[in-house]
Amino acid sequence: MAERKDFQQVQRNKKMLWRICLLVVTFGLLLLLFMPGRGFLHYYKLQRNVQTITQDNVRLQEANATLTGEIHRLKTDDASIENLARKKHGMLKRNEEVYDFHRYKKKE
Repeated sequence: MAERKDFQQVQRNKKMLWRICLLVVTFGLLLLLFMPGRGFLHYYKLQRNVQTITQDNVRLQEANATLTGEIHRLKTDDASIENLARKKHGMLKRNEEVYDFHRYKKKE
């Protein structure tokens, strides 16, 4: 009878040990997932942030290349300077007149 009680006590201890181990493992996994600043969710957000920054970097490099080409054209080509002055600043050559027909619309 004493051996049976000891056996039951050992079985209860094993169950308790398994429950404690399961609780520790579950807590550890939850800690890995949700730990502020170090969890997998934080890592995932950082990865998305890196992708966004990389895409912005590529877009800015393309814009930079375009602007570098435009700067080179403006430094070397007089026609491009004239074109820019006409379009952007509305400048005219000497003895040149501009007629604006968009100002007066027909009244129907």
